[in-house]
Amino acid sequence: MMRLKLLILTLFISVANIFAQDVEFHAVVSKKTVGKFEKFKIDFKINRNAGDIITPDFSDFAFLGGPSTSVNRSWINGKSSSSKTYSYFLMPKGVGTFTIAPAKIRYEGITYRTKPIKIKVVEGKPKSDDPNDPSSYAEKNIKLKMELSASKPYVNQQIVATYTLYFKARISQPQILENPTFNGFWSQDFDKKGDYKVEETYLDDELYKKILLKKVVLIPQKSGKLIIEPFTLEVPVEISTGQIDLWGQRITRQFGYTITTGKRTINVKALPVEGKPDSFTGAVGKFSFDVTASKTTVEANESITVKATVKGNGNLKLFNIPELTVPDELEVYDPKHNDKVNVSVNGMNGRVVEEYIIIPRYKGQYKIPALEFSYFDTSKKKYVTLKGKEFNIDVTKGKRPVGSSSNNSSISTNKSDVELIGKDIRFIHSKAEFIEIKSNDFFGSFLYYILLVIPFLSIPMILFIYHQKRKSSADIVNSRKKKASKIAKKMLIEASEALKNNDESKFYEAVIQSLYKYLAYSLNLEQSELNKDQIKEKLEIKGTSELQINKLIDLLSECEMARYAPSINANNKQEVYNKASELISELEKI
Repeated sequence: MMRLKLLILTLFISVANIFAQDVEFHAVVSKKTVGKFEKFKIDFKINRNAGDIITPDFSDFAFLGGPSTSVNRSWINGKSSSSKTYSYFLMPKGVGTFTIAPAKIRYEGITYRTKPIKIKVVEGKPKSDDPNDPSSYAEKNIKLKMELSASKPYVNQQIVATYTLYFKARISQPQILENPTFNGFWSQDFDKKGDYKVEETYLDDELYKKILLKKVVLIPQKSGKLIIEPFTLEVPVEISTGQIDLWGQRITRQFGYTITTGKRTINVKALPVEGKPDSFTGAVGKFSFDVTASKTTVEANESITVKATVKGNGNLKLFNIPELTVPDELEVYDPKHNDKVNVSVNGMNGRVVEEYIIIPRYKGQYKIPALEFSYFDTSKKKYVTLKGKEFNIDVTKGKRPVGSSSNNSSISTNKSDVELIGKDIRFIHSKAEFIEIKSNDFFGSFLYYILLVIPFLSIPMILFIYHQKRKSSADIVNSRKKKASKIAKKMLIEASEALKNNDESKFYEAVIQSLYKYLAYSLNLEQSELNKDQIKEKLEIKGTSELQINKLIDLLSECEMARYAPSINANNKQEVYNKASELISELEKI
């Protein structure tokens, strides 16, 4: 009997396993080798219409979206079958080999697991042998370059890093995925104003369009090998699908191409020890030095201003002017520092000033020795010392300190012996008259009742001011709407003229400006807030339909894309103009 029960149990488990083997649960990735910041997709597929999935930990990856769920049902030879796919979109956070753990799903009381998958993440983007792969097309037609004004600088020598995007394909505005970091450098971005300018240039004997993305002034703070981290972009590229629409126009799709400069190692040279002057405080570049005094003949207790000024091109914010030394008989205050330094495409230039206030307390003649300033000249590869003027200060009026001779031109009095003007000890008055202070009770006084009534009397005034402010706010909103409409119409007139003159670049620029300026005024947005996400959010709050919002976003993207590669554009410009006019008219009615 016992053997029979064991036989039945064994048969039951075997049958269950046979049915279980029919259930297949797999994990599939779009690619197993990806570049840093490259997006990829992972699908978890089960050949049953199963329940909810338990996903593995994606902490090594940036989670971009999912799950996107799809169910496939079929009926073959009278038998129905179904399958379910869960899709997730990920992007690596770092370089290396990472393992995606198994996903789990439960179906008819049994838990199924996928196999773990290893993902290899490399710098840049892995090369593909498939000529039809969008990455191969983008790689051939888009380049990102970083150029340095000096490859082997000295410590404290300023260099300029220039980042330029070259392209032959039709692209939209690039998005920054990773800004470079400059550990070991003092750095400052050159503030580019306005939109990116597209120019034509030759690169490796081929004609490209180029965009200057950014310029950074870098000053290495130590010698040895310093690393500049990568600058990484995602560039939307238009890729042909090989198909043609009803009007004979080619059908394209947008592909996000990730491109990076990679890491760059800079060998920084130490400043020479030989010949380094005592007055050197770290200045590197090309400078001039001047010391001036407001006057050299004064009376006692009259101030003199001495200015030490350094002008030129170099690390102006990273050194000190040597301190001015004066005789002990002169009272000198801590210097006031001011500078006027510009950071431009050529680096850092301007002037730095140390301003001293000197007050002589006694009559006599005093000498202010010449001030020295030294810097390292990178073109001459040597130290240069500049000497300021020496000043003789003649104090014509005022008493001499005790023990000095009227014939002596120099005075040996210590600074501690000088009287502190305005702080001498005064005699205490021996006679004083006291006046009785009379106090009045505040409670119950006339002022008490006035202050008690004022809050009640102010309520109507507060209500009046509140209503006036609301009325004024409404007037401001209407005024901004009118101004937005006026500016948009003006820009559309410019677009119309550019259309007549067949000036493609100016046409798209005018259309974009008409839309953005209208939105800025009508939605009360600052220049820094003029992006598609903010615009969409504000329009939704205002009650704009999803259709109108999508039409606006699509039109902006279309114009921006055409502006970046105008010569390749095949759009109907008259249709673009009509769309912009209609959209502005529709938005005015909301």
